[in-house]
Amino acid sequence: MRADDDYIEAVLSIVERIPRGQVTTYGAIADVVGSGPRLVGNVMARYGEPVPWWRVVRADGSLPPSHHDEARARYLDEGTPLRRSGISVDLASCFWQPHRVSRPDEAALLAAYDAQLRGRAEVAVATSWDTCGPLWRAVHGERALISYEDLRGHDVSELISETLAFLGERPEIASAEWKTRGHDDLPGLHALLVGAGFEPDEVETVMVGEAAALTDDVPLPDGVVVRRVDGDPDRERLLAQTSALQAEVFGRSGGGGESLLDRVERSAGAMEVWVAETPQGLVGAGRLEVVAGTDFAGLWGGATLPQWRGRGIYRALTAARARSALDRGVRWLNSDCTEMSRPILERSGLVAVTTTTPYVWTRP
Repeated sequence: MRADDDYIEAVLSIVERIPRGQVTTYGAIADVVGSGPRLVGNVMARYGEPVPWWRVVRADGSLPPSHHDEARARYLDEGTPLRRSGISVDLASCFWQPHRVSRPDEAALLAAYDAQLRGRAEVAVATSWDTCGPLWRAVHGERALISYEDLRGHDVSELISETLAFLGERPEIASAEWKTRGHDDLPGLHALLVGAGFEPDEVETVMVGEAAALTDDVPLPDGVVVRRVDGDPDRERLLAQTSALQAEVFGRSGGGGESLLDRVERSAGAMEVWVAETPQGLVGAGRLEVVAGTDFAGLWGGATLPQWRGRGIYRALTAARARSALDRGVRWLNSDCTEMSRPILERSGLVAVTTTTPYVWTRP
């Protein structure tokens, strides 16, 4: 048997659920995912660094000798009971039995997404918005968003022409995004948008899942702290630094729209900004945006500086926002994510329900 992507994600997802102070074995995981212990060990050796690998041991409670020193330090820190030898765990006292996790109903999650997050929910935080037939048009400073709930039965070519007229009458708008979804049955939309001057941007995956699935504690590198900063006394500086970090990671200018501070203030508490920082400065950031009148909150702007990736920071920021969402009574989280972020969210329990492609118009 070969470890494909689904198998790797299944193994890592189980390892991420092992509680502090407990361990499981390669064989126990193999029984759940349907393979032999050796293949589980191969996955852990190649891909296990971002997860708590020390919580997976051999049947005798030991790890390979090359990991003894670091694993022992982890066990002492977590209070994991050890045998007298000090190099293996007492399985009788701390064994954790993994179980297969049932996959969420993708159709139900997509239906909830369509019903609650399209249309009015997308324009609620805009500086201004209006409708044009089935279209919802929002303005955020120098940027605009055009979205819809359902275009079937409408003259899409005419709607695009009306949108261009709308943009032409507002010279303050420098660019606009027409947001499409992969599961909509609109085969001619791409050609019509491109013909009107809209350029397709990178395809992203729409992820949806239970907030409770993302709340596990994630070990952080020494010196890194995750905290919320939108209410900090020094928030103006911190939010400006957050915008700069996200612009650096995403490879685009931070200008051209409202400042993050303006958006936070206008959200009236619905937007939270979380950062990962060291004494030298910010190394990661992300927003939580609660959608009023729905069961959802969005995870947006998740960014980690390249030199800090693969060390649990993205997952820790996601977990902190998920815990905050639960405290606010949110059931579901959603995110439009890149291929780089998708595996992290899938291991946490979010499900890919569709794709979204932004078509971008830029003023000549």
